[in-house]
Amino acid sequence: STAIVHDWNSSAEKLSVGQLCAISGAAASSGMGRRTTLGTALALTYANVRLGYWWKRGDDAPKVGKMALSKSFGGKLKDRALYTVWGLIGTYIYLYNEMTAHYSQTYPRLYLTDGGHSENSGALALLERGCQFILVADNGQDQNFSFSDLEIFIRTARTDLGVEVCVADAAETRAYVGRGNTKPFLNMAPQWRDAARDFEGPGIALLLTATQIDRERSDVTHIVWIKPRVFDGLPSDIATYASENKPFPHQSTSDQFFDEAQWESYRRLGYEMARHLFATPGQLKDVPTIAGFS
Repeated sequence: STAIVHDWNSSAEKLSVGQLCAISGAAASSGMGRRTTLGTALALTYANVRLGYWWKRGDDAPKVGKMALSKSFGGKLKDRALYTVWGLIGTYIYLYNEMTAHYSQTYPRLYLTDGGHSENSGALALLERGCQFILVADNGQDQNFSFSDLEIFIRTARTDLGVEVCVADAAETRAYVGRGNTKPFLNMAPQWRDAARDFEGPGIALLLTATQIDRERSDVTHIVWIKPRVFDGLPSDIATYASENKPFPHQSTSDQFFDEAQWESYRRLGYEMARHLFATPGQLKDVPTIAGFS
């Protein structure tokens, strides 16, 4: 698979963080990644349940699907006529694509929607781009610690990219992390899933390794997969909030109205987890810039 990377600096439409967050919440759309079907695309488009966004690209974009559009007119359209035709009927082409669940890379606009429909962590895109170190916060609702998003990530990496992702064993983890601070890593337990469910344990992260299945490339990508959870040593306000709100920190996203206590508990838990993970300076070989987190 070849990564299709779009240069943000050359984009014709630069989206704000707020806009990107809103687009990422496009939970219902005609295009929903691996869940996309012609039937649902037709139904959702006709019902006008269309939360996706057609993002205008820049100079790096192919010329408005020139080949496809020109062919539909017998291959007789020149560039100027092509742009004129597109200006008149482009909106209807995009709407037709939504109805038929067809999203071309050749159009001047790309269809953006909730990335979780394809792979919830976002790590797959980084893996595709050849990143050697990836830090993932697995923030999906998972109070039973089934790690379903990790399962999807591993399977998709294998089927789509030809990359095998494995959970590192205790020896690999110790060699990569160093002996100074292996406590935050669930890999050190004989059964890491059981360790994740042990609320008195210190483990909050998994170390994963990713390698090409065909072995043409020998480089290894290391992934630190952080799993939000309550652990020993947290400030008393977070511990109290967690005891009174049992799903925390895996409350449903259907709760769209956080009060001050809930917001601060999530914020401070994230801070404490990072401090717990990077307590020892220089412990992760690929991320020296994070050393000395405080």
